Amino acid sequence: SFNEGRLWAILNSLCKGLIVLQKKGIWHGCIQPSTIFLTESGIPKLAEYYLMGDGKTAYSKKLVGSADSGIYLAPELLVSLSKAELKPTHNPWKSDIFSLGMTLLHTATLINCDYIYDWPSLEINQQAIENQLRLVQETYSIDFVNILREMLEFDEEKRPDSISLAIKLSILESEDIERYDPVTNTHKFHPAILDSQIDPKQEEFEEEEVQEDYYSSKEEIIFSDPNLQVSFESTELKCQRKKRRQIQI
Repeated sequence: SFNEGRLWAILNSLCKGLIVLQKKGIWHGCIQPSTIFLTESGIPKLAEYYLMGDGKTAYSKKLVGSADSGIYLAPELLVSLSKAELKPTHNPWKSDIFSLGMTLLHTATLINCDYIYDWPSLEINQQAIENQLRLVQETYSIDFVNILREMLEFDEEKRPDSISLAIKLSILESEDIERYDPVTNTHKFHPAILDSQIDPKQEEFEEEEVQEDYYSSKEEIIFSDPNLQVSFESTELKCQRKKRRQIQI
């Protein structure tokens, strides 16, 4: 399982990447265990959905009846699915945060969250989410549980987007400094959060432009076996594109 510091670092890093997209008016649309990778140096990255399988967003996959595992759509997208909307009515940046929250819930408990979704009736079992959050609280801090709960808020209006989430994380970081214990040289709840600082007011974020006929890299995929359990097996992605933008987070 992941220690809490590692989970905070993953959350902080992925939030940075989502801010890059949001500031450009772009959203991811397919955040799930199979699209989050770790580089050889341990840096989390979000893979662009068009590099994965059929190149469809998570919503588009479900719209055509995909039975893929690990598709964690926000509640508002299930409403759009019920209406068979080709262009769903939702705040895409907040939908991304819900999907990221579900992915972290999966990661923290090592329990596949597919059972939370009733796809025939297009419903999400809120009680099942709450039960899984209680499991998280048995191992991790209340701060981490509360952040997950906010990310998994069913009311889209109350749920943060990536920018407001970064502000919340920044506040937690400040509080964490105040909780520092010089005797044990530790922070009471999430000691590694300082390793992944976020400045929500930062205007520019790192981007890497990769221009080549074939993109090929070996990275460690967080969830790679059929049951989506943590295995850190190496995988190779190839894409025949003249230009691929890869966001370094």
